[in-house]
Amino acid sequence: MSVARWRLWLRQHWQPLVACALLPVAMYVRLYGLNWDRGLLFHPDERQILMVVERLAWPESSLALLSSSSPLNPRFFAYGSLPLYILRLGVSLFAVRWPEWGSISRYYVLGRALSAAFDTLVVSATYLLSKKVFDRRVAVLSAVFVTFTVLHIQLAHFYTVDTLLTLLVVLSVAKAVDVLQHGRRRDAVWLGLCLGAALATKVSVLPLFGVVMLAWTLRYAEKEPGSSGRSERVVLAIRQAMPRMRLTLFATVLCFLLLEPYALIDAYRFAVGIGQEIAMSQGWYDFPYTRQYIGTARYLYPLRQTVLFAMGLPLGLLGLFGVAWLVVRLWKNNRPTLGVFLSWPLLYALLQGAAHAKFVRYALPMLPFLSVSAAALLAAAWDAAGRKGQGRSRWALRATTILVTGVVVGSTVWYAMAFLNIYRQPHAWMEASQWLCEHAPTGSTILTEYWDDSLPVRGACTAPDEDHHIIQVDMYAPDTEGDIASLVEAIARSDYIALSSQRLYAPIVRLTERYPRAGRYYRQLFAGSLGFELVAAPAVYPQACGITLLHDPRAGLELDVPALLLEQRPEGVVVELGQADESFVVYDHPQPLIFAKRQTLSQQELEARLEP
Repeated sequence: MSVARWRLWLRQHWQPLVACALLPVAMYVRLYGLNWDRGLLFHPDERQILMVVERLAWPESSLALLSSSSPLNPRFFAYGSLPLYILRLGVSLFAVRWPEWGSISRYYVLGRALSAAFDTLVVSATYLLSKKVFDRRVAVLSAVFVTFTVLHIQLAHFYTVDTLLTLLVVLSVAKAVDVLQHGRRRDAVWLGLCLGAALATKVSVLPLFGVVMLAWTLRYAEKEPGSSGRSERVVLAIRQAMPRMRLTLFATVLCFLLLEPYALIDAYRFAVGIGQEIAMSQGWYDFPYTRQYIGTARYLYPLRQTVLFAMGLPLGLLGLFGVAWLVVRLWKNNRPTLGVFLSWPLLYALLQGAAHAKFVRYALPMLPFLSVSAAALLAAAWDAAGRKGQGRSRWALRATTILVTGVVVGSTVWYAMAFLNIYRQPHAWMEASQWLCEHAPTGSTILTEYWDDSLPVRGACTAPDEDHHIIQVDMYAPDTEGDIASLVEAIARSDYIALSSQRLYAPIVRLTERYPRAGRYYRQLFAGSLGFELVAAPAVYPQACGITLLHDPRAGLELDVPALLLEQRPEGVVVELGQADESFVVYDHPQPLIFAKRQTLSQQELEARLEP
């Protein structure tokens, strides 16, 4: 092939080549430091999933398979069965050749590798979706954004359902676009299979049914004569689309039941599990681990967490502006393909933003769509500069577009590299545990908190049960005089107080009316008024090129800042971002605090200082 033909071929195919080159990069940053917690499983959802997978087994007979007592029944429906069965299958295959991989102490690595693979495939799925809706330029740029988006990288380091769910959501919307553009029978079937698999991963993607209905309705509405009224056209379109809608629905139900059969076989337990998740999400039941969201603003709180922490400020803002611009464009131009594309992020954000539980990982199924919207806005700015500008003004506009693109891409890549600093260093709980093992004398009593991981972590000391005596207090218990008396007794007996993270003190200090005495305990502890002094506070932050992104768990709380925290402030340029969502920080880069007793106070003195 001549040089001219090579140039022509590269000019025609450079976008897919770049997209393919991104995949090993995406896989690398998602696999980097995969053993970040040395198998101690600090993520509670990952720990629960792995324990459920461990007890799954193939039944001895087909009759047992169809029974609710089957060993293949997970008896756990907070999440779907598909991710459980995928890991169980992978573990079984590995154990044939390497029997040691049948232990949870090994196969958590396999689970995390699968999570990284799922999220790498999200990059490809985003490329394919954006190419169908826009063009290859947008597809390449959106793939770059997803490759380096921090929340994607973080959640790939856990074996939870989020990365697989996001992959299936993007594939479902892509097939919905195929339904709109082609309306073929196979498109209807594939859309149903993708939707069924997504539901078998987590039922929170039920809003996808709205995307399905919209795609089929718009497919047939375009065929109706323009003289009819809009409502009449919609009704006629729905009637004509019903046969294909039923085919999609049939494929969805069939796929869901094949991948999560015990939703039907063990329907009562399934209904209870889903009901508990709904109650948790909407705040209908008072779960301790969602009290952190009491008083947080709907829509604004998840918006801030998504823009500032999940994506980074430049990309997050550009994604929001991109969505707003696409909505305006849809309103003016009435592009059905764009309507199908936007229907998922808008509908999901509308429902999820109003929920009580606002875990930042819930935003992951929206992030690829924000990345595509950001890329589409930049491409449109480039095209507009070419149309409207002349001479120097044209080049100035295009130079500005290039500059903005460079800033967004550069800052996103930098944020990803800075975040990987967390996985280059020992986990903060291990550092705190090592400090206790080296400095706390044998026989010391350590006060820890129920509802949080205790320090020292298991295996940190030679024989922790013999070296230290651990007392656990339930700070989320009702703030009564009896409970405070138990706390006072525990404080008086303790030599050290170990707070593993902000899981308890951050919400309790905010909820002053509910926890007047417990809140007073934390305020007095941080002020040094209980006879304890902060002696260790290891922490790891996103950091690169001499710049540190500081997450302050005490931002906005009425707590004194101990001297040690001021002394340990990172060197160089520090960008303070305020308080990040607990679920974004606690699992892989928390800041534990260890207080040592410096003055012995009587129980009467302690009670007096804890009175609100």
